[in-house]
Amino acid sequence: MRPDAHAYAGAIKKDTAYVTRREGDWLALHNVCMHLGCPVQFQEGPQMYFCPCHGGVYNAEGLNVAGPPRIPLQRLGVRLSGQEVQLQVADMPLPTLTLPGDDS
Repeated sequence: MRPDAHAYAGAIKKDTAYVTRREGDWLALHNVCMHLGCPVQFQEGPQMYFCPCHGGVYNAEGLNVAGPPRIPLQRLGVRLSGQEVQLQVADMPLPTLTLPGDDS
């Protein structure tokens, strides 16, 4: 792995992912909030992902911990090929709006 590789925490597009090297493996999270599809942004200090649209908050593992999202960030498959980190391409579920009182 390149020693200069690091997390990108700037302005991002909806077709990006956050890739984190962890002890013994990798974690890749699609950057789209599962509430209404806004791009989330990673904050280094609290080690959390925040959605600027409606206040969704996800922990470093992508689990929803506050705000309106009801499901975690979408995880992507990761594999190493030589010195490259490759992400699995897959259809992403679309976030859905759930109205108050709708338990379906």
